[in-house]
Amino acid sequence: QGLRWWPAAGSGPLDFKVVKPDWAEQDFTLPTDPTDPTDAAAPKEGVDFPPWLLSPQSTRDACRPFGPRADGSELCCGSMVKYFAVATGSHCGYVQYEKELKTWDHACGVICVAESGGAARVTDAEGQEVTFPGRKFRVAGGIVSWSRW
Repeated sequence: QGLRWWPAAGSGPLDFKVVKPDWAEQDFTLPTDPTDPTDAAAPKEGVDFPPWLLSPQSTRDACRPFGPRADGSELCCGSMVKYFAVATGSHCGYVQYEKELKTWDHACGVICVAESGGAARVTDAEGQEVTFPGRKFRVAGGIVSWSRW
């Protein structure tokens, strides 16, 4: 298992050595009441909670795995970019908060996360394996992916 990297020029593939990110070395503890207004300092990504991704952004208020004040990162583009961020370890996880999805938007990313090694996995919100029976597929409560750390 592990990622392989194909350079833009020259021969490949090259081994892609994933360096354990700083956030993975920390033990994150969220406040017991993260909505308490007396806690004036907003939590900081990578300091108070690990960096994570969410799509679509319109679901921000419904999905907050690290507490109501711990926003997901903003990362442009589609799901594949977000899956790759999880596979390389720059983010601890990615939540796709939709129940009906298109296979071509997710299959490659799911494979990248699964092949990145360690404890990396992708499941639906109930912990079941994500399968791709056709052009579109359904999942219970969305897709949850997490990195090897």
